[in-house]
Amino acid sequence: LAFLAEPGAAVPLSAQLSLQDESGGSFGWTAQVAAAGSWLSLSPSAGVSLPVTVTASPSVSGLAPGVYQATITFTSTISGTRNSPWQEPVWLSLGPVTRQFLPRVAQGPAGW
Repeated sequence: LAFLAEPGAAVPLSAQLSLQDESGGSFGWTAQVAAAGSWLSLSPSAGVSLPVTVTASPSVSGLAPGVYQATITFTSTISGTRNSPWQEPVWLSLGPVTRQFLPRVAQGPAGW
């Protein structure tokens, strides 16, 4: 995921991630953010059924211009679940949008 914002501008739009089980089953899961600071929040951050849509929302309040990186880790509550844990990289570029470069993001594995 990548977000772009200018200092003092409105908060960037949120992004939605869809979680589902390839077999059509359901199980508990958790989602955690690893980032310097608390600029990214998730809702919901845990659940007991699939499919579900998780909303990732950045906050630029109090941040200096620059590029910020975070990782969202999704983990099944069932041991041995394929593709668990699964990590989604997230970038926030805060500065003049027309002059910023964001790294290319690879797609994660299917099934989550």
